[in-house]
Amino acid sequence: MSTPTTFTGTVKVWTTCKWHDIRYVTDCLAQGKTEDLVSELTYTNHDMSDCEDWVEVGVATITVTLHTLDVIASKELEALNAQLQKVRAENQERENAILDQISKLQAITYEAPEKF
Repeated sequence: MSTPTTFTGTVKVWTTCKWHDIRYVTDCLAQGKTEDLVSELTYTNHDMSDCEDWVEVGVATITVTLHTLDVIASKELEALNAQLQKVRAENQERENAILDQISKLQAITYEAPEKF
């Protein structure tokens, strides 16, 4: 895929009354805050009606433009490198904690050489 691919489909639109009840939806529409509303809603064809607090509020037609494979691979590499840095930092913290414990134990058992 050397050029972006675009496709369109329909999907159910959901909101959770735990965070945004239907008044939030109607208020956003009345105030013309459609961009806010678009990003606050959830889009899935999975039936969430049996999940607590979720309410289906409509149907959306969504157009998706996928990045090229080069861009996708680059973004994946960035994410993996960030994940690797996080793991390295966490492991360094663990290593430092173990070295600190070793040092404390060595200090307890240390016997100074006798003076002449």
